[in-house]
Amino acid sequence: MKQFVDYIKLNYLILIIKLLIIALFILPIVGNYDRIYFDYLFISEQDKGLLHNLFVIIQNTNFRPILIVFIPFIGVFLNRKIGWMLISSFFYFLLSSCVFKFDELDFSNEIFLFIIIITILLSIIFIMNIRRISYLYYGIPKTELLGENVIATIIGMSLTIGVLLLQ
Repeated sequence: MKQFVDYIKLNYLILIIKLLIIALFILPIVGNYDRIYFDYLFISEQDKGLLHNLFVIIQNTNFRPILIVFIPFIGVFLNRKIGWMLISSFFYFLLSSCVFKFDELDFSNEIFLFIIIITILLSIIFIMNIRRISYLYYGIPKTELLGENVIATIIGMSLTIGVLLLQ
C-alpha cells in the first residue's frame, strides 16, 4: 500500500492528465450513444466493404470526436516516447483548433473563456514537458525534447487542418 501511495505522489500530474484523456474519450461515446448506434446499424446494413465503412465513419460527425480522442487514448497506455508524443500532439491539436476558431468568437462574452481554455492547454503542454514527466516517466532526455515537441506540434496541426478540411 505504501508503494502505491508513493507512486501516486510521484506521478499525480501525469495521472490527472491520463484520467482527463480517458474522460474525454468516454464522454462522446456516452453522449452520442443513440446516434452512434443508429449509424453503426446503417453502416452494418450496407456491407460495402471496410474502406466504405471507414469513409462513412470519417465523414460522420458523430464518430469524428471519438476518432480524434482515440489518438491520445492509445498514448495513455504507452509509457514510452510514442505515448508522450500521442498525448502531446492531442493537446497541440486542441490548442491549434482553438486558435483557428478565434475569429468566430463573440468578443463581448467568449474572450474570457477563450483565454482560460488557452491557458489550461498551455499549462498541460508545460506539464508534459516537465523533466519528471518527460524523462523519468517517458524516457525522453532533455536533448531530444525539442525535436519531439516539434514532431508533436506538426502532428497536432496536421490533425487540425485535416478536421478543418473535412468540415
